[in-house]
Amino acid sequence: MSPLAKVQSILAKPFMSGQFFASGVTYDSLTLTRIDRLQDILILLLYLVMLGFLIVLTGCLGVAAVETSAIEPQGSSFARFLINARHYYPMAMQFLLGGLFSADAVFTRAVRRSHARGFS
Repeated sequence: MSPLAKVQSILAKPFMSGQFFASGVTYDSLTLTRIDRLQDILILLLYLVMLGFLIVLTGCLGVAAVETSAIEPQGSSFARFLINARHYYPMAMQFLLGGLFSADAVFTRAVRRSHARGFS
């Protein structure tokens, strides 16, 4: 069995969407710091744009199998890459959603802490 086939069989397991969501939560909990930092805001904006792009692609292409003969040979290599990677869209969306939800939790906690400090 080739290494690529092993990775694909592991990613096909039903618990992997939860793992991707948890890894998105963990990654953002470790990397995001302040709500007013430009880098954090740009990361969250990138997450939203990528999530919207993946939702539109999933709606257009679907996650169901598409015949490789249906791919136009004169299509760009980027379009072929998007069609071939369609099986990984749900996992990428889970990671992005986990990151966005954890950012909400991190920033809400920071706001609560700052309000509590102001009224002490």
